[in-house]
Amino acid sequence: MAIGEATISVVALTQEAVTHSGSLRLANTSAKAMLRRVEAGAEGTSLYERLKKQIARIHQISETQVDVFSLRDAPGNSGVDVRYNCHSSPYYTATRLNGMLLRKRQQVRSLSARWVGGRRRRRRRWRWRRWWWWQW
Repeated sequence: MAIGEATISVVALTQEAVTHSGSLRLANTSAKAMLRRVEAGAEGTSLYERLKKQIARIHQISETQVDVFSLRDAPGNSGVDVRYNCHSSPYYTATRLNGMLLRKRQQVRSLSARWVGGRRRRRRRWRWRRWWWWQW
């Protein structure tokens, strides 16, 4: 039997915060593993804490302005789905959050090397169509 401590912060979310949230999927991990602290090799922090800091750096805001409010195991054990929002005066839109994260995807990948992106497949199809179009 294991005994430990957990700190839980309850934050009230408005409907606007949920509708303006960004999302991403991290592969080869689970929600439980994200919350587990890693020993000295990674500064003794969890993947959750490092992800929150990285999101704050990408959007150039304070870490207190980032709310990660959902960690859910993806179907088929393919990873964990993360939902988050960033706010200053108004909430940032979902388009901005997802766009910035996709643009800076290498920074997130260096954080955990577990990024799963869906954009790559669309790019390949577009390139093929463009190539096919020019062949005519």
